[in-house]
Amino acid sequence: MSASAFDPHDAPDIIDLLDLSEEPAEFLDPVADYSIPVIDDIPLPPPPPEPEDDGPVERQVDYLNLPGLRTLSESRKSETRIVVYVEQLMPTVCPACGAGTDQLKGNGTRGQLLLDEPRGSLSVLMKLRRRSYSCRVCGASKLVPLDCLAEGRRMTRRLELYIRRKSLLRPFREVAQETGVSPKTVREIFREHAAALEREREEKLPTPRVLGLDGVYINSKERAIITDPERGLVINLVPTIQAVKLGKVLSGMPGSERVEVVTIDMSKGLRLAVSDAFPHAAIVVDRYHIQRMANESVDRVRQRLRKEIKRTRGGVQMCHRKLLRKHRGQHTDDERVDVKRYFRLFPILESAYETKEAFFDIWRATGSVAAKARFDKWREACPQELKADFKPLLTAMEKWSEYVFNYFEHPHTNAFTEASNRRIKDIQREGRGGSFETVRYKAIFGTLLRQELKAAREQEPGYAKRRGTPRAKGPKPQAAETTAVAIRSRRLPVGLQLSLFAADSFSESLINHG
Repeated sequence: MSASAFDPHDAPDIIDLLDLSEEPAEFLDPVADYSIPVIDDIPLPPPPPEPEDDGPVERQVDYLNLPGLRTLSESRKSETRIVVYVEQLMPTVCPACGAGTDQLKGNGTRGQLLLDEPRGSLSVLMKLRRRSYSCRVCGASKLVPLDCLAEGRRMTRRLELYIRRKSLLRPFREVAQETGVSPKTVREIFREHAAALEREREEKLPTPRVLGLDGVYINSKERAIITDPERGLVINLVPTIQAVKLGKVLSGMPGSERVEVVTIDMSKGLRLAVSDAFPHAAIVVDRYHIQRMANESVDRVRQRLRKEIKRTRGGVQMCHRKLLRKHRGQHTDDERVDVKRYFRLFPILESAYETKEAFFDIWRATGSVAAKARFDKWREACPQELKADFKPLLTAMEKWSEYVFNYFEHPHTNAFTEASNRRIKDIQREGRGGSFETVRYKAIFGTLLRQELKAAREQEPGYAKRRGTPRAKGPKPQAAETTAVAIRSRRLPVGLQLSLFAADSFSESLINHG
């Protein structure tokens, strides 16, 4: 086919035959290769004519802006894809021996399909005219090297980097649909990238001073998650939570002597594993687990009263549990009225609420000694009729009091670890049955990538201005002074305000001329 008889709009869109974005996952062959094939002799439009020399003209940026390539024609868009016709430029020197351009000779072209980084929500397909050359000096005759091409794949390097990052943060099928590659290719790139990151994990994620430990269910089996709460990073996911095996993993962490504090929930297995691995570290039970038991005790009283109301078929509806979980001073005016009404109807509910609030006041102590004294006083003052409702809380405090009160010497919680558990559940729900290794890599390195992207954004110029700079609370001194003058003037009649203003102006003029 001659180049002069070619119409770019008549060229067949070969990639349409490979569109898998709407196919269900169960119809994809896990063994088949859905990557884009190399197709020879793709007809491409001729290069545009050189513009006439009318003096210096501002050079336009190439659409793809890739080294060694030049866009031949305008991009053609569809609902899911952008098609760009591209030509490879001849090198300035021989890639093999370094001979000059005068020693190189064109040796024909061949067609090739490549994928590039998406633009918005559209994938980019490059229909490339690949050049070959022959050198008169060294006798080499081969294709011109393409530096922007990913090794072993029909895509650009920047698309491969894009898939590496996105596959750590989003499901594979979403990334495949956005970029135009198959889910199998996304999975392969993810595994190669994750394996490279795993080799650097101990260097990028050193053993921290404060360690967070908790259990999380992955594929219907309980695993252990290890976090760094101070830096906000996931250190590791262990496939088992058994005390002996977990203790070996913890003791085998490089630099385990740096661990000073370990936060856990009230799990006997976690406590034994930590005691064996870090005998010198302080174990802190997450205070929110204990405080949650106080709220559950009040809710037991509320549920018991609600059942009594149903049996008597009364016209009073029991209040919602969220109303009783708020602390003093957190209720709105309407909620405060409702709470007082329920307390008048059910005095035992008010007693349970006040007992719960007194328990929360223990955490306002300044040290473990003061906190223990407050707890002893609270336990003695607990009403006898509420002992059964608060029994789980009292039992937990008796068994775990040493680790609970360690919080006052080492004020650390397991909040970040619990948030990481929630993110792991989101990864499993979005991935629909991903393996443990896939969930592990996404939880560890996805969190690390988010931290790196956040740090990069904070280094951008104007970031503080966009976010807004915090200022001290309260009005500015000048504004406060103006407000005070306005308040004082508002109390006086208008005529008297004008008289005072004139007197102040006259006094200032005397001082200035004085």
